[in-house]
Amino acid sequence: PGGVNDTLCDILGIAAEAAELAEGCGRIGTTMPTTVEALAKFCAATLHSGVKYVNGQKPVTCLAEVSGGAALLEEAIARGADCLVTGEAAHHIALLARQKGIGLVVAGHWGTEHAIADVLAVQLEKQFPALTVAHAEADADPYSYLL
Repeated sequence: PGGVNDTLCDILGIAAEAAELAEGCGRIGTTMPTTVEALAKFCAATLHSGVKYVNGQKPVTCLAEVSGGAALLEEAIARGADCLVTGEAAHHIALLARQKGIGLVVAGHWGTEHAIADVLAVQLEKQFPALTVAHAEADADPYSYLL
């Protein structure tokens, strides 16, 4: 609780009662209705990472997320997700998403995980009040992106 995937749920606006995917490796839950394109733009602006996406064939009201890779796409589809936000996805995963009509937002491995550093800093300061803890300025996406 309160880890990377819960933090990503908060950022993406997935309902607080989100269910776990694959023994805690991701989350799925309801969200305010949106489109895959709008979600991809939100991820680009909020997660500060390069984003690519596969547009689904319906509005997004049930959103799944997994911070690392997209191996959970089929589970997300089986559980009713309209879209999966993930850090990385192989080409065959994008093809599967397109074939199944589900949205896929690939927001970068760093993009989907760096927000936890601020959360961990707060938790560490609570546990060790004598320490000053800060998110390192050196924490940056190793990739450069072309627009």
